[in-house]
Amino acid sequence: MAVAAAAGLAAGMLAFGTGTSSAQPTVLIDCDHVIGNGTVTPGITNASLQQNIAVKGAKAYTAPCTGVLVTALSLGDAISVSGKFTTDPDPKNPFVSGGFSCDATATSPDQPYPPYGKLATKFAGINPFTGKNYAASAFVRLGSDPAYLDSATVTGIVTKGVGVGGDVSGGFLQQPVATTTGPVTTPSYLDTTPSAGAVVPQIGSLNAGLGCIAGTDQLTAVVFGTDGDSLLSLLGPTPPFDSSIMVSFP
Repeated sequence: MAVAAAAGLAAGMLAFGTGTSSAQPTVLIDCDHVIGNGTVTPGITNASLQQNIAVKGAKAYTAPCTGVLVTALSLGDAISVSGKFTTDPDPKNPFVSGGFSCDATATSPDQPYPPYGKLATKFAGINPFTGKNYAASAFVRLGSDPAYLDSATVTGIVTKGVGVGGDVSGGFLQQPVATTTGPVTTPSYLDTTPSAGAVVPQIGSLNAGLGCIAGTDQLTAVVFGTDGDSLLSLLGPTPPFDSSIMVSFP
């Protein structure tokens, strides 16, 4: 009986809080219209090379947020977002280089390696116990969606702050905004209306993206975010993309 009771207790503990009673995840935080300016060094080409990516929220950045914790804690909107990513699979081993390419099939000199690193968010709400803005930090990996060639998916876990332990998911569209080689292109730009905060795509973004895949352009800056239609939906019409980052439990 003691063994059976212990087994039952263990099973109960393992099942506690897993959300197995519902097919839908518990959404803790869901911030929409995630927008940030990204710089890439040394620059994205159609060859798989190690990259370092820094992302910073656009001026007058704000992203409306919903979810259980947003309501319970009065988190408010996201007012700051930043990230630092690398594509080195082994930072302590200088003889192993990572890779990231605008051409998903690139294998020279290495197989493409997904960017990974830290994504941090600050919210408008003030924590009454600290007097500081609520914040969250997550370790995430960036991926791709075959249906949206100019999108980036986000997968990870919150490691610090609000929602710690929660799963991070979502994604955003990308607009290349600068090249160092190839023909001069008209860049995308952020709308100067703070309330809009939308990326206004120009044909130059499409040219730059295709130029990078063709090997004629090197992208050194990217605007991450905005909702709308993909410029590179080469597989046919797709639903408008919803750029958002969500924290949830299964």
